[in-house]
Amino acid sequence: MAGRWLTFDCFGTLIDWRHGIRTTGELLFPGHGQQFLDAYIGIEAEVETEGSFRRYRAILTETTRRAAKQLEVDLKPDDATALVSTIPYWPPFGDVGPPLSELRKEGWKFALLTNCDRDIIALTQRRLPVPFDAVVTACFSRRSAPQPMSGSTSRRATSPTSDQPVSWASRGSG
Repeated sequence: MAGRWLTFDCFGTLIDWRHGIRTTGELLFPGHGQQFLDAYIGIEAEVETEGSFRRYRAILTETTRRAAKQLEVDLKPDDATALVSTIPYWPPFGDVGPPLSELRKEGWKFALLTNCDRDIIALTQRRLPVPFDAVVTACFSRRSAPQPMSGSTSRRATSPTSDQPVSWASRGSG
C-alpha cells in the first residue's frame, strides 16, 4: 500500500467553507451572514474568471467587495480582507478525522489541491485532523481552481510512478 496517494480539495471536502464565509459575513454585517454567503457564492466564479491569474486573497477581497455592494451594506475598506484573515479558523467537517486516520494507518499518502495561496493553506492545515504529505496550490498550476489540477499537476507535485494511482476525493459542489 505504500506510495498510494489520495488528493483532496480542501474547502468543501475537508473544511466547511460555507460556515466560514457565513460566519465572517455575520461579523461584518450583523444579521446578514446568510445573505452574504449567498451573494458570495453567486459572484466568486465570475471574479475567478476575469482577466489573468490572480492570487486567491485578491479573489476573496474583490468578491467580498462585490457581495457587499450587491447587498447594499457598508463595507469598511480594511474589512474587505476579512475572509483572508478568517480562513485559518474555518472548521473542518466533523466526519473527516476518523476516515483520514484509518486511511493513514493503511499507508495512504495525502495531498491537498487548493485554489488558496500557500501561506493561507499552511495556516488552514493546522486545523486538519491528520498531516498532509503534499500541497498543490493554484499558484503552482497558475489556475484558479483545483479541479483542473487533479491529473498531471498533482503527479508532478507528488511524483508517483505509473503504478501509484492518484485518486481524487471531493464532496461535490461543497
